[in-house]
Amino acid sequence: MLEAVLTGIALAMDAFAVSICAGACEKFYLRQTALKLGAAFGLFQFMMPLIGWAMGDFAQKFFQNFAAYLAFIILLLTGLNMIYDYFKSRNKDLNNFNNPAGSLKILIPAAMATSIDALMIGAGFALADMSVLNLAAAAGVLTFIICFAGVYLGRALGSKFGNKAGLLGGVVLILIGVNILVK
Repeated sequence: MLEAVLTGIALAMDAFAVSICAGACEKFYLRQTALKLGAAFGLFQFMMPLIGWAMGDFAQKFFQNFAAYLAFIILLLTGLNMIYDYFKSRNKDLNNFNNPAGSLKILIPAAMATSIDALMIGAGFALADMSVLNLAAAAGVLTFIICFAGVYLGRALGSKFGNKAGLLGGVVLILIGVNILVK
C-alpha cells in the first residue's frame, strides 16, 4: 500500500502544477474550481491505471510510441491558450481573466494529458501480473486532495502576482509538456 500511495503522489504532480495555475487565475469561484479540478484530475488518475491494466501489453506497445507527443501537444495548446488570454486581458482587471479551468473543452484534455503516465503504469502492472486496484484508488484520492489544495495555493500566489500568474501558468504547462517530451 505504501508503494501505491507514493506512486499515486508522483502521478499527481503534473495535475498539481495545472491546479496551481488555475488557482492563480481564479478570482471568485475558488472552491468550485478546486472541486472541479480535483474531481476531474482525480477521476482520470483513478480510471487511467485501470484502463491501462485492462489494455495490458497492447496499450504499452500502442501508446509507447506517441504518448509523450500527445501529452506535449495538449499541454502546449493549453499553455498557449493561457498565454494568449494573458496578453488579451493584460490591460483588464483580473476579474475578467479567462481561467482555463472554467472550460470543459480544456479541463478534460488537460486531465487526460496529465494522466497518460498512469495509463502506462497500469499497463506495466498488467504485464507484471500485479493488482492495480490499490494504485488506482490511491492515485484518484490523492490527486483530488493535492489538486484541491493546489488551487488554493495558486490563488495565494495569484493574488501576489495578478494576471501575470496566468502567463507564468501557461509557461509552466508548456515546460511540463517539454519535460514529458524529452523524457
